[in-house]
Amino acid sequence: MESSSSDINKQTFPKTSKTSTSENENHKPSCGNSFMVHKNQPIDTGDFSLEQWRQLVAEKTKLCPVCNKEYATPVTMRKHLREVHVSKKKFKCDLCQKQFKASRSLQCHKQFVHLGVHKPKFLNMECDYCSRKFPSKNEVTNHIKSHMGVRDILCPICKKGFIALKHMKTHLKKHMWKAGEIPLEDTYLCDLCSKVFLEHKDMIRHREWVHGDKCHVCKVCGAKIKGNMKRHMLSHTGEKPFCCDICGKSLKGNLKAHILRCQGERPYKCDVCGSSFKDKKHFSVHIRNHGEDK
Repeated sequence: MESSSSDINKQTFPKTSKTSTSENENHKPSCGNSFMVHKNQPIDTGDFSLEQWRQLVAEKTKLCPVCNKEYATPVTMRKHLREVHVSKKKFKCDLCQKQFKASRSLQCHKQFVHLGVHKPKFLNMECDYCSRKFPSKNEVTNHIKSHMGVRDILCPICKKGFIALKHMKTHLKKHMWKAGEIPLEDTYLCDLCSKVFLEHKDMIRHREWVHGDKCHVCKVCGAKIKGNMKRHMLSHTGEKPFCCDICGKSLKGNLKAHILRCQGERPYKCDVCGSSFKDKKHFSVHIRNHGEDK
């Protein structure tokens, strides 16, 4: 006989930040099932105590006591509880110090990020525009948005549009960082230049492209390009896709810097001598000259 979901609710299970540790023995809760707990390895019970977790197992409920979402099996419901309804990130990666809410998330992180293990992807969803293949319907739908120019997921702060929710969330971290809402320990620091990154993959990409040997090789001239390959290809095609609304000049790139020059603005100011510059390139050269004078 299945128990009612009202038997298990937030009142029955007040949240606790403790994770209980079990001894090396077979535990037999009231449901009759037994499971092995290895010595010194804590049972991941999320925000619930060990006693509360055992009652959940005994009740065999498929309904989440927090959000009332029903799952196919009690096991998948409890997995949902551990990975979603937790208040603290209790599991820390010993390689990069990134923290996670669930032990499973930590294990996946170490496999995919540090050990280079990748899940095999079955590319069975094809884009009707460019024939590129994707592993899921959701990914191909977001990709098609890029062809149609649809950016319907807006940042709640600056209203910038994105094709996918995950891209908007990554962007939102930049606002949180500027507002001081992200602690330094939750960021990633390049050990070569001390530049701070909000995403681990961005820090790895930075090291490979800026400090490492990774680069694009132009198929036309053989040049090794660290920057934007599309912009380099414009030097071969002669195309100038950008147009200034002020003077009407066509450009290959750097439209923002050109508009500043047209407007007469000098946003880059030297703190040493007070000189101001219209573009970042000349400003950087000027700063280096100050360093050489010392």
